[in-house]
Parts: sequence; C-alpha cells; structure tokens
Amino acid sequence: MSDTASDNGDAAFDMFREPSPPPPPPPTFTKYTHPSLPGESINLRLVGSHPLWGHHLWHASQIFAQYILTQIPDIAGKSVLELGAGAGLPSLAAARAGAGRVVVTDYPDRDLMENLDCNVDANITGEEARGKIEVRGFVWGTDVTELSPPFDYLILSDLLFNHSQHEAMYRTCLHTLASHSHNPSAAILVFYSSHRPKFAEKDLSFFDLFRTRGWSVEEVVQDRTLGVMFEEDEGDEGQLERPKDD
Repeated sequence: MSDTASDNGDAAFDMFREPSPPPPPPPTFTKYTHPSLPGESINLRLVGSHPLWGHHLWHASQIFAQYILTQIPDIAGKSVLELGAGAGLPSLAAARAGAGRVVVTDYPDRDLMENLDCNVDANITGEEARGKIEVRGFVWGTDVTELSPPFDYLILSDLLFNHSQHEAMYRTCLHTLASHSHNPSAAILVFYSSHRPKFAEKDLSFFDLFRTRGWSVEEVVQDRTLGVMFEEDEGDEGQLERPKDD
C-alpha cells in the first residue's frame, strides 16, 4: 500500500472518530454574608458544571446558614454532619459559629471533594478551627463508621428531590444521629424546595419514613422569599422540617 493510500485511509478513519469533548467550564465564585456571621463573608467556590448540581449555590443552603446562625443558640461545641453538601455553606456557617466538630460530606467525586476542600481552606483559618472540620466522600446508606458518629445535628439541604435515595438517607440518619439519652435535643434539620410541584407528594414522603417509624416531625420555619433559582426550576421555596429523635 502506498503512503498516499495509507494517508487517505487514515483521513477516512478520522471522519468516524468522536470529537473531543469541550473543556468543562471554569469554577465560579460567590459569597454569603449575614449580620450574625462571625468574621467576614463566607467566600464560596462552585464547580463549573456537575451532574450532581454542585455548580449551584442553592437557596436552601443560604436559608440554612441563616437558620444555623440565628436559630440554634447551642451550636457552639456541638457535632454536625452535612449530607450532600455541594459547596458546603451550612457546614461552614456551623464551623464559624463555633461547632465543636463538623463533617461535611458529598458523593466521593474528585471535583466535588476538591471544591469542598478549597472552600474549607478559604474560610476556616487557624489550626484549632481547621482541626474541627473535615471533608469526607460518602455514599448515602453505606457504612457510617468512618464518619465517627454520633452527631448532635444532621444537615440535609435540598436533597428530597432524590426520591430513589430516601431510604438510603433515612438509614444514614438513623445510624449517625445521637441517641435521645446522649442528647435529647439532637435533631435532623431538613430544608427542602419542591422544584417540581407535580412531585411534591413524593418529596414529602421522606418525612413519612420517619413518622411511620416512631419519629417526631416538626415544622420550624417556612420561607418563600427567594423565588426560583433558574428557568427550569418549576417550584418555589418550601418548608424547613425538623424530625427529632424521641
């Protein structure tokens, strides 16, 4: 076969190769401020794009941070676990408010973990404070040993749209929340938004898992002031529920 024929064959083969994917968009940056926030603003880095929605600063997390700073006066010295943290704003607010131990988790994806590490490093300074917060990759429903429970507060921020994962989240809550004898005020704090109103009943079925298994579920605050996040968001801001260990 001649060089010319070989070259033509290579060219023909190239016609059927998939094009290289475009590079991912760069990270974006935003900040959270509140009058009750100790120190300066919390500066947040968001991944450029992610199938698990880590590239958004969700309204839920902002209201959650406000709630932690203004409605949990005993947060100082307490242990906190956040599931599906994204940028980790509620965990960072808890750490800045003096929580004794904060474990901030999300799916063990490299981009998500690196982004969380970046946000912790940027906002939690000082050797003592930095030693009280750690980033962990965690899959809901799996063994919780490496998280070193129990925790006084669990944070679930805008996770209820993951209907197929309700049972897995419940198992994690069950095995990580401090028992009533250890801390009678231990609680799971859940803020949710029904972004798809036609599935609101499925969102709320998460709380039925707790009610039917003997847990107390209490609505603490409702906020509808922030509006929709993006065009495809069909819902509005919902309620903050607080299931408590009896």
